[in-house]
Amino acid sequence: MFIDHAYDLFKDFATIGFALNIVSDFWTLNEAYVGHFLNSTLRGKMFRMIIKSSNLDAKENLLFKASSRKEKSTLKITKF
Repeated sequence: MFIDHAYDLFKDFATIGFALNIVSDFWTLNEAYVGHFLNSTLRGKMFRMIIKSSNLDAKENLLFKASSRKEKSTLKITKF
């Protein structure tokens, strides 16, 4: 139905402007999601570079000693 009336849909500037706004909003959201993914990936890699490998166990959990306890606790680091 819309294919048959494609010229009727975009014959005035208000409809063309509305369509361009929708396309630009989707483009902006796409850039935001890609930027968020890259930021989280780079942040995770930087965090792993800072932490010494001796502080990680076999499952890549961060080992630390609590000051009031003698046992070791683990902090889960999610993989990016």
